[in-house]
Amino acid sequence: MYRVISIERSKEIGLIEEPRYIKRGTQSAFVQTTKEDACGVAVNGDPYNLFGHSEIEGADTVLLVETDAARAIAEQNKAVEEQQVISDIAFVVMAEAGNIDDVTATEHLNSFSEWAYPVKYEVGNIRKYGDALYRCISGHISQADWSPDVSVSLWVRIGDPTVEYPEWSKPIGAHDAYAKGDKVSHNEQKWVSEYDANVWEPGVFGWKEVIEE
Repeated sequence: MYRVISIERSKEIGLIEEPRYIKRGTQSAFVQTTKEDACGVAVNGDPYNLFGHSEIEGADTVLLVETDAARAIAEQNKAVEEQQVISDIAFVVMAEAGNIDDVTATEHLNSFSEWAYPVKYEVGNIRKYGDALYRCISGHISQADWSPDVSVSLWVRIGDPTVEYPEWSKPIGAHDAYAKGDKVSHNEQKWVSEYDANVWEPGVFGWKEVIEE
């Protein structure tokens, strides 16, 4: 396996099993050739100059670095995992700041850390316990018998599907906007969305108040 590294961009373009060496053929088309006769290499259908050549105008110049396949794949997987960790941390920070609504948060359950003890928790922290998410409502140092499912003075379950009118949370974009017919509670009132892609606050626009008789 070979790593294809761009000289101009100082970054890895990708991994290939075997190089597909190319040169100029008739009518300026590229044809496959041997390593000795090559001026470039094709990667995913795109032509690149090999280091020491510049016959392919406008193309990056690359180095081919032979590497152990298992190690290369492991490094690539590690990079993907590290990026996922960064994304999860950003998502949790936004959720704890109230920028992600509770229903959306529960759709990404595994982004949140498991509740544990003894740990110091602050108001607003969100943790996973079982198959649910809980928000800390009173700062404390957790104990074995203070699990979120029983400690109602310390934790509240969020995104509970059994709650018909969950608390409204301001959407941050189209991906978490409310759909027509969604139900929420806000300012001690109940509301139903009158539009799809609803990002407005209940009582301002786009919501119909539910009057219970």
